[in-house]
Amino acid sequence: MFPEISYEFIKDWGDLSLVEYLHKYTCLSGGPANMDFMTYSVGSDYTDLVIWFNENAYWPFLQEPYPSVQHTGDEIERLTIIETDINSYYRQMEAKFVTGEESFANWDSYIDTLKKMGAEDYLKIKTDAYNRFKS
Repeated sequence: MFPEISYEFIKDWGDLSLVEYLHKYTCLSGGPANMDFMTYSVGSDYTDLVIWFNENAYWPFLQEPYPSVQHTGDEIERLTIIETDINSYYRQMEAKFVTGEESFANWDSYIDTLKKMGAEDYLKIKTDAYNRFKS
């Protein structure tokens, strides 16, 4: 539930919604991006609002980013070939599925084609690199 606060501290509210306004003036860590807000002390309505916003709008959706893993030369060569083919096919089929040119009844065929193009090899290469990174 949204905390009880006053909005008197908000300047230039304009036509923005509360979420738009907070997004404009806060960063992911909840810290102020606009120096005018530095005057609000811990425990102020602004601080309570940012804490509520982070707990309900940011933190539940944050995920650990995929790390910058290192691939071997052979892996890079193989990934380049697989990605080029799969990405092209994926974009074509995405458009066909969305426009109705291709029926979703053919989804299994689409997945089989991706597998034949090396999707499982791609996943294995990415998984192996990630496992090397973690060890």
